[in-house]
Amino acid sequence: MASFFVYVALALCTSLFCIGVAQAHSESPHESTSNFALAQDPVWMSLLHYSHGRTHITDPNFILSHNNFSLSAELQATINAFYSDNAQEVLCRFPARYFWLKQHVTLPSLSYELCVDLKEFETRAPADKVSVVYVSENVAQPSSMMGHLFLKVSGVNIESQSVEHAISFYTDAKTINVPKLIYESTIKGKKGFFTLTPYSEKVNSYVHDEQRNLWELELQLTDEQRRLVQLHLYELKQTEFKYFFQSYNCATVINFIVSLAMPELREGEGVWVTPLDIAKKINQSQKVISTQVQTSSPWRLRMLQTQLPNSLTQKIGASVDRGAEQLPTTDSERQAFLSLEFARSYNDYRFEKKLIDVTEWNITNKNIAKANNLEGQFAFDLSEYKNPLKTQPDSQFWIGVVNQTDNWYLRTGIMPASHSLEDDNRQYFGETGLHLASLSVLTNLETGKAKLESFELYSAESIVPYNKFTGGMSGRFAIGIAPVYNQSMTLNQQAYIKGSLGFSYSLSEDLDVYTLLGCGLGFANGRAYMLATPEVGVVVREVFDMKTMLSVSQAYNNLAERNRLNEFSFTQAKYLPHDYALFFHLKRSSSETQIANHYDVTLKKYF
Repeated sequence: MASFFVYVALALCTSLFCIGVAQAHSESPHESTSNFALAQDPVWMSLLHYSHGRTHITDPNFILSHNNFSLSAELQATINAFYSDNAQEVLCRFPARYFWLKQHVTLPSLSYELCVDLKEFETRAPADKVSVVYVSENVAQPSSMMGHLFLKVSGVNIESQSVEHAISFYTDAKTINVPKLIYESTIKGKKGFFTLTPYSEKVNSYVHDEQRNLWELELQLTDEQRRLVQLHLYELKQTEFKYFFQSYNCATVINFIVSLAMPELREGEGVWVTPLDIAKKINQSQKVISTQVQTSSPWRLRMLQTQLPNSLTQKIGASVDRGAEQLPTTDSERQAFLSLEFARSYNDYRFEKKLIDVTEWNITNKNIAKANNLEGQFAFDLSEYKNPLKTQPDSQFWIGVVNQTDNWYLRTGIMPASHSLEDDNRQYFGETGLHLASLSVLTNLETGKAKLESFELYSAESIVPYNKFTGGMSGRFAIGIAPVYNQSMTLNQQAYIKGSLGFSYSLSEDLDVYTLLGCGLGFANGRAYMLATPEVGVVVREVFDMKTMLSVSQAYNNLAERNRLNEFSFTQAKYLPHDYALFFHLKRSSSETQIANHYDVTLKKYF
């Protein structure tokens, strides 16, 4: 889950410089009410990382009017600074502001050539092309489903060499103190880092090490827009940041930068703006010239297995394990091409997993190349296959009618980020879910009283079929509160931390079966106790945009009563146009002596 993103803060601006700016503000004659409209310009707001009534950067070296901030005050302070005695230093600190303001107001002539560090940055990281890169999921890790976002800038440097760089924003999330991490990343704010690294290092890290895909969206920008973006990147390079998981993360930072050229992207939609949300909006715009995909070897293997007979992939795998000296042949040129790609991907996977050394990897690759007599005849177009940019939006709201223990309720709920196992997961390999702060409330239709149904702080689940070549386990992990039945079949709230592991298998392209064995801790009535939750299930993806899910499970020791509860669950989903979905849920719970039925019809809106 190492995917949230980047900024090294180098504070530039000495106390003398700051004093000079303050003096300029008080002495400058350039204040004008006509600048008020300019302060409301969306580009100016993006330069300040301003949204929803506030700036997300509090560094006083970045916000000159930090003692009494407003869009107008910051605009006037910036203009005054460009007329101050140390105006050249101000230019080198805020080259993007100067570049943009010079097009709208009269400013003194200042020289970028005197900004030594800026010139080095521009020559080291030329921005002849600018792309937004979305880091897709690891097929076995549902926690990676929201992905990661960073910028790619490329061009020809001063030595006439083609270079590519990645620019990222993230925070350090390596800690075993989860409560502290949650507090700091959502309330206090963690130190954010801004980094400039060779793009090849990011490809190696994400594609080879973390086995995730990269979707590169090259943007169609004018020279002026690319220049503004590059200058703003330099401004950010000198700024200190606070990272907030829910409001100022890799997605929002990249969104501010891109919206300098695409102002319509400034205000993100949804309760919780995620990397996938921003990537989708950019992909749907008219600014994307081309889309390139760099795929991980496990992803390619799963993709190719859907295109080749199982018997053939087994023969290819066995041949590659022996060095690929004699690959199986086929009469179909298409199958021959796919077979060679499968052999290469499997050889790459073995090397990345350190199952073979570089010498064996090279020898096997050479043998695969010798068998290739189709060079240039075929190529992959993966832009439409398992494309995460075509998934439903990452926030959802639901409303429904529920019958629970012979009482009728209105159910309402919201999930600020990500998706559920029951949602449309056809753009992923297998069924996955990731819940962040999911909340559901029941209102009694007879009495009008409302009560909490469930709250899930975090949960991740993955029903991804076991692969003969790459393996893989299915599982769940969840922290939350939900109602459970006691021995008298009365519902009571139980807090929990629980997890499960198991395997799932694909019986056909649209039919999966799974089994999970889980355990955890329950909390109720001031007590903590152990839980056990074995489960088996079936997932059927049907025609007409429907999905059926069946499961049978047992829950041991709910509410510390040493009881055993059997549950049968049935879900029928119908995915509708315009980001809607309709669900019918049926759950039958039984103890040794009693039975309780629960059923509902629920409508979801994804946004």
